Amino acid sequence: MKVEKVKLSELNPDPDNTRVHDDRNITTIMESLEKFEQYRPFIVQKKGMIVRIGNGMLEAMKRLEWTEGDAIIKDITDDEATTLSILDNRTSELAEWDNQLLLDSIENLPEDYKKIIGFTDVELLDILNGVDKLKALGNEEGEKENPDIEFTQELLEKHNYIVLYFDNEVDWLQLESVYPLETVKALDSKKGFQKMGVGRVVSGKDFLTKVLK
Repeated sequence: MKVEKVKLSELNPDPDNTRVHDDRNITTIMESLEKFEQYRPFIVQKKGMIVRIGNGMLEAMKRLEWTEGDAIIKDITDDEATTLSILDNRTSELAEWDNQLLLDSIENLPEDYKKIIGFTDVELLDILNGVDKLKALGNEEGEKENPDIEFTQELLEKHNYIVLYFDNEVDWLQLESVYPLETVKALDSKKGFQKMGVGRVVSGKDFLTKVLK
């Protein structure tokens, strides 16, 4: 890919950009640019010289009164350009932080670097509290020698039931803050199936009482 030096006056913001950049976001980008300069190029659609990736950076550069920037100019259709823009934003959202590693990394940074990474002290405190709660929860789970009930013994065919599954700890902790749950496990899996995860069985009536308050 060819990276070109372009005048910012030649670039046009994406009129259909689905990503909103508030003042905090632009300020963080400005601080990053001042510290490290431009470290990734704009992705520009040749037709109309429209910035499809890097609109926040374009606004930040203009506020800093920069006149030039690095860009990759691509000869793509409008549909391709729109797809690329959404895909770039969405793929970053699908990644998750390793909160413990994040906190460890930030702790080792110089103070002036900590100020420009985009996290407030309150946000970092919330992350720390979440990590501590997960550790405490893990310790409590480890102390239980035996599960309280067998999952498949509770789910008898004469009962009606729904199954909720959680693929992240944050949602699980939110549910636990509303409803006290006990650890259970599945019996031996049928041939051809793998035993996975941890199940919880609760009374539907009790659950509705909690969530409908």
